[in-house]
Parts: sequence; structure tokens; C-alpha cells
Amino acid sequence: MTKQEEKTPYTFNDLVNVMKALRTPETGCPWDLEQDFDSIAPYTIEEAYEV
Repeated sequence: MTKQEEKTPYTFNDLVNVMKALRTPETGCPWDLEQDFDSIAPYTIEEAYEV
């Protein structure tokens, strides 16, 4: 078994927690806090391809 296989996989809840942290007004990422649907929608498919 490789080291990658031994790791516990991340869950969807883990992803949600990262997004919450990035968008928390007091401590979040300034760039993420500025984004809304209109500003991020054009780049969504490009980002999906990168994944």
C-alpha cells in the first residue's frame, strides 16, 4: 500500500469547512470574500478542468 492509499480520504464536509474558513468575514481570504456568483461564474468551467 502506498502512502497516498494509507491516508484517510477527504470528505465533502472537509471541503465545506475549507470554504467556510475562506469566506469568514473576520479571518477569511480577502480575494474569496470579494467573489460572488457574477464574478466567479465565468471561471467555473476552467477551474473544473484543472481539477
